[in-house]
Amino acid sequence: MNSASAPLGSTPAPQPASGQAAASDLEVLRADLAVDREAILNLWIENFPDVPPADHARRFAWFYLDNPMGPGRCWLLRQRSTGMIVGTAGLGLRRFHAGKDTLLGGLASDFAVAKQHRTALPALLLQRAVLDQLKDDLALIYTFPNARSMPIFKRVGYRMIGAPQRWVKVLRVKDYLAKRAAVGWAAPVLGPVLDAARAALSTETWRSANGWKLRPVQSIDDRVNPLVERGLGNLSIYSDRSPQYLDWRYLRDPLRRFQVFQLESADGQLHGLAVGLLRADGEFRIIDLVADPQQAALPILLLLVVRAARQVGARTVAVEGSNLEWLEPELRKLHFKARQPNLTCMAMVRAGGPDLSNWRVLLADEDYN
Repeated sequence: MNSASAPLGSTPAPQPASGQAAASDLEVLRADLAVDREAILNLWIENFPDVPPADHARRFAWFYLDNPMGPGRCWLLRQRSTGMIVGTAGLGLRRFHAGKDTLLGGLASDFAVAKQHRTALPALLLQRAVLDQLKDDLALIYTFPNARSMPIFKRVGYRMIGAPQRWVKVLRVKDYLAKRAAVGWAAPVLGPVLDAARAALSTETWRSANGWKLRPVQSIDDRVNPLVERGLGNLSIYSDRSPQYLDWRYLRDPLRRFQVFQLESADGQLHGLAVGLLRADGEFRIIDLVADPQQAALPILLLLVVRAARQVGARTVAVEGSNLEWLEPELRKLHFKARQPNLTCMAMVRAGGPDLSNWRVLLADEDYN
């Protein structure tokens, strides 16, 4: 139907462009992770070409099959007339704690549509299928959309969680000097001199840690449970950090080498947990932080994490998330600077669902760090 034949005052139905399917020709199906694995991987390979195909396969097994919270869920968009799979969307399970209640939530991820079908309709059909899980067993679903997909997530009802923030501390200036025409020629000589001076004067170098130590670990024991309860239990909601989940999330990730640290006092008591990731570009990302408020452990934990980042040769240290007011004063003391955030967390909750207003979102809650 074109606009000339439409009834007066009506809006003409959108017509699919050449090669695109009409709504009646599309259907969303719940994927069988074993049977439909190759179809899902093929869409990932097309949509995310910068990732080697073998890495897609490893991540599929880790994210959808090995999660201790349970198998992931996936949906396929099928074109009826051709039988072709033209889109997919996934959901990884996450556990949350809200007061005395334990809730099951989902991280919406791996949203991919074949190139010739990248219009609003296929995207909306997939995301609405994902959100139907709120009518089933999930209390909330959240996601970290990129700029292109954010309008779709807003349209189906997702809302932003807090104000996105990104804080960065520069540890080495050589790379920055090299980009400046006036002094770039001197960067190889001037950079190390300035870096040494900055390191000597930086707070994390001279401030005492009171005998506390940041110890790298290759396993996570049950001592983390009371630490998490002390550090996060006063919040309306927080994501699970059980030893089983932390082991899967950080120590069994097939694509990234996370560094997990435990903060211990002189008597060996556990008072903090931190996770970092040194990226190929030299940025040391602080992925997770849990500190014991009863021992005022956060300043020492953050100080020692920055010190560890400097020791491994990081160019910068960065932390990113939402609702970071609890962390901001300590970041400022260590001379972190606010920068443009890269990630935005959005969520939807079921009717009568949990209050997300003070959920401390960190990169720990995202899976593409």
